[in-house]
Amino acid sequence: MLCCLMVILAILNQTAIYSALFMVSFVVVLAMLFFNMDRYTTSEFALLVAVVIVPFINVCINGFVNIDKSNISFNYFKKYIMYCAAIIYISLCSKICLNTQTRKFFKILTIILSCSVIFLFFIKGDELYLYNGRKSDYLVFNFGNPNAAGIYLTAMALTVLSVTSYINGAIKKAIVIVIGLFLCYLVTLTQCRNAEIVIMMFFIVKLFYGFKNHFAKRRIFPRWVIICVVFAPILFAVIYMSLIDNETVVEALKFLSSEGKGVDSREKIWRAAFAFFDNSPIFGAYSEISGGGDMSQMHNSHVDVLASYGILPFFLMLFYLSEILLHVNSEIKLSKQITFFIAFICMILIGCCEAVLFSGGILYIFAGCFLANIKQSNKDAQVVSENDGKESTLKLCLQK
Repeated sequence: MLCCLMVILAILNQTAIYSALFMVSFVVVLAMLFFNMDRYTTSEFALLVAVVIVPFINVCINGFVNIDKSNISFNYFKKYIMYCAAIIYISLCSKICLNTQTRKFFKILTIILSCSVIFLFFIKGDELYLYNGRKSDYLVFNFGNPNAAGIYLTAMALTVLSVTSYINGAIKKAIVIVIGLFLCYLVTLTQCRNAEIVIMMFFIVKLFYGFKNHFAKRRIFPRWVIICVVFAPILFAVIYMSLIDNETVVEALKFLSSEGKGVDSREKIWRAAFAFFDNSPIFGAYSEISGGGDMSQMHNSHVDVLASYGILPFFLMLFYLSEILLHVNSEIKLSKQITFFIAFICMILIGCCEAVLFSGGILYIFAGCFLANIKQSNKDAQVVSENDGKESTLKLCLQK
């Protein structure tokens, strides 16, 4: 609910209230961790602590060495706090088991949020195309820039398309699908290439697994696919930087360009990021990137973590994210779970050109919701098949 309210406030340009709720969201995540610590084994909790404490040590060392100690304040740690909140929330959502009532509430809230966004699109009109105070060709939705708008609209669209698996009745299901597809259309108006590619991948993978389920009982993703997904953003950045100086490649990819968004738009940012990392591979360059209190990020989730926090926190993040995905993937038994899992994968792949999953926004809340829905859908009911006379029983979700 907090996430939905923040999205609406952002569109309505209520910056002050949005910022206040953004701070509250960190407290909510910590409270969730406190009340759900019993869901972790000792080793799992120790690993989570390492993932959030090691970068904190590097951030402190980097700050004391490079900036005036009197300038180290809450603002300096804000980006790190967002990183921790994202890691902890995603971790919690892989552990928490939603009950039927919570799942129903999530479904209703998703539809209300989507309809509200579409309603505001028609009501506010040209105001939502304002970018830096001027009318642009990009749909900005008051999210600050068209890329941010594209990313959050993508998250909302994938959420709607995922919950259709819980909608009963052909007419209701069709209406919800139309809502999701219209949100996909709004994504194209932002001209956020990264978001558009991610949405196409969602449909392609979903269709592939929909076809695969007709002849294969094993629905989980291969282990090597999970590892590739986790490493995808950093691999993309490395390959991009190695090919961007090749004129043939740039010419071949010109179809991805648009006004103000060239194929080489990330070159300067990532070159600087890798330079920061080369200068401080152990402790990272958090203060140089954040400016001591700014919210700058390197437009790639993995590049940003690597350059900001150093090599050890980076590999801890990769290892922990891999563990989460492999664990959740092992629980997939139903088609509806696959849809949510694909949507979560898309949230990671958005990190190829944006760092918003771990710094700068509430995308991690959408990502966590996808994981939470996978967990509950595996254990909350008994399913009886009457058509073929065969029964399949699912374990009831443990309630406390």
